[in-house]
Amino acid sequence: MVAVESDNKRAVSRADATLTKRARVDETVVTSAIDARACFHAGLLDEADSLAPVFASAMPFSHCCITPFCNETLLQGVRQEMLERLHFTQKETDIFKYHQSGDLANLDGLPEDEKRQLPSLQKLRDAIYSQEFRDF
Repeated sequence: MVAVESDNKRAVSRADATLTKRARVDETVVTSAIDARACFHAGLLDEADSLAPVFASAMPFSHCCITPFCNETLLQGVRQEMLERLHFTQKETDIFKYHQSGDLANLDGLPEDEKRQLPSLQKLRDAIYSQEFRDF
């Protein structure tokens, strides 16, 4: 009986953590005060109608290549921040090795002094999570 109760408590705890993380991501989308359009290539978000048939007719699966995609200056800032300020952990599977950083959704959980060191990354994350981009 005790084992069942502790398993249930763990399950509830994991569910609460998942809901909290989702709420944090949703809150970021709602409260973000950035101009999403400024983060992407000029006019990109207005091209959805012309890209839809390209996406639908692509083979062997539905896809679409968008170049250029983002504001180049913003991407250069993101690259610099990633190389200079983020920690990556080396991971390895049976078929490849890679370096993994933290999840973009967790940027809001960083201390304020660390958040201030990643302005370009936060701006790009907020633009990608914005309702305007999701509707695109």
